[in-house]
Amino acid sequence: MAVYIVLDAGTGGGKCVVFDDTGRRLAVQRRPWRYDVSVDPDVPFVQALSFSAPAFWSMLCDAGRAAVQEAGIAPQDVAGIAATSQRQGCVFLGADGREVYAGPNLDARAFREGLDILERLGSARLHRITGHSAPFIFPLARYLWFRAHGAVPAAHLLMISDWITYRLSGALCGEP
Repeated sequence: MAVYIVLDAGTGGGKCVVFDDTGRRLAVQRRPWRYDVSVDPDVPFVQALSFSAPAFWSMLCDAGRAAVQEAGIAPQDVAGIAATSQRQGCVFLGADGREVYAGPNLDARAFREGLDILERLGSARLHRITGHSAPFIFPLARYLWFRAHGAVPAAHLLMISDWITYRLSGALCGEP
């Protein structure tokens, strides 16, 4: 029997769901996660949120092992794995492939950088390009913030689901 696994990095936790080849759910395991929360002293009305990528990966792997056990399947039964995640959450990797920043979609500390993007592009052009309005939580704004404030340079920017794919396969790629 072929089975498929979905790993989901949601806003409040990580989840692993196992399906058979007819789409019937065989198991689901969820693990909560927490963010590191602080207030940006430069923009005190904005909360800075991040998370420990190694801790999140460990929690997601634990959910995966438990779901495989709950489903009663062998690892060789797995025909494919898909990853999904919260919109706009991202992970930056250094040149060595290690995580240097991991932030959920709620991390808005790049507020000023978002204003700069909005000013440079204008709201109409920004909406035509992205389909969204103000870019305060977009990865581009966070990258610009990180570039100005990070201790080490970021070599790669991945959405959380793409980071999961990277952790599983070693491939740096992104879904369109």
